[in-house]
Amino acid sequence: MRMAKAVVGLEVHAQLASKHKLFSHALVDCDAAPNTHVAPFDAAHPGSMPVLNMQCVLLALRAVLLFNCQNIERNGWWDRKHYRYGDLPAGYQITQHSTPLGRDGSLVFRNRQLGISQIHMEQDTAKKIGTSFDLNRAGVGLIEIVTQPDLENGEQAEQAVRELQLLLRDAGICEGQMAKGQLRVDANVSIGYGARAEIKNVSGLTTLRLAIDAEINRQRTILGNGGILPKRETRSYDEVNDVTLAMRIKEDLADYGFIREGDLPLLSLGEDLIEQARKDLGNRLNRREKRKRYSELGLNETETDALLEYPFADHFESMTRTGARNRARAAYNLLMNTLLGIISRNDRPYDLNSLDSNEMNRLLDGLLDGHLDSKIFFL
Repeated sequence: MRMAKAVVGLEVHAQLASKHKLFSHALVDCDAAPNTHVAPFDAAHPGSMPVLNMQCVLLALRAVLLFNCQNIERNGWWDRKHYRYGDLPAGYQITQHSTPLGRDGSLVFRNRQLGISQIHMEQDTAKKIGTSFDLNRAGVGLIEIVTQPDLENGEQAEQAVRELQLLLRDAGICEGQMAKGQLRVDANVSIGYGARAEIKNVSGLTTLRLAIDAEINRQRTILGNGGILPKRETRSYDEVNDVTLAMRIKEDLADYGFIREGDLPLLSLGEDLIEQARKDLGNRLNRREKRKRYSELGLNETETDALLEYPFADHFESMTRTGARNRARAAYNLLMNTLLGIISRNDRPYDLNSLDSNEMNRLLDGLLDGHLDSKIFFL
């Protein structure tokens, strides 16, 4: 009898690229010395109250629009999700369990579509260091992106998260550096929608692929030998031995003791706020399209970032409409090496808007056909 196929769903936790935390004025800085960016509310001091950071809301809304969520919650409330672990000073996490910000979205990658069941905001936890905790991360704004179990193996999961990571970065929602904990992924793995194991604490994209495939093999081996799997289980991945290890039986929803958060008002989203997020997203995705085109023209990621950092992109666009790689390389050198060098040596600010695109194109033509020499710029 043929065994059912593996099904995999993901829970992606992405730190929002906000200057301040979700419910306090503390700065977000993952490179800071431990416990140097902690407001009273982050440390659960008695009497401290949450104050919602609307920048986080706009970034989360941007994600809801980015992944084409068909249902946006315009009037939602916050919940307390209770934990027994030491990484939450208050003993609970403020989240959007009952009314997630967005539902029914999708991610397209490698000609596949991965359904997104919901996107919601919540607080990040503290970071454990040895036997103590660093509260710099406690209270940082997160979105959790919960996917449908539409994946079949580790390779598909790796591809999906890689595309999601790039989209979040280009949209300015999350910097997405997994090594710094800005993007963390849990994977839910089962055979034929049966018993489900959640793999936690995955440290990178390659590790995600290996961990999922190791868990699929483990489950198939047990079921193939007539064994029984726990209904819901949390596991970790041992990279050295390429196996998953049992951590604990997965909690049921009732174990979290969800209650409505009484210290925060209803989150009401007006059309003006949603349109602001839509406008911000459009501006950022325009950069993504430019990145893709510049890559096709032969620029590497560092060169593309440099070109977009300075207000030269419009001139570069005008000078490279033919799509020729040699022209693109010459245009980049003219703008970023020659012209920027001249500007940096000039004591007075230079109005880049004064550059005439037609003149820049004629100048580039002259350099390419040999009528002009770049040395003339230094005479």
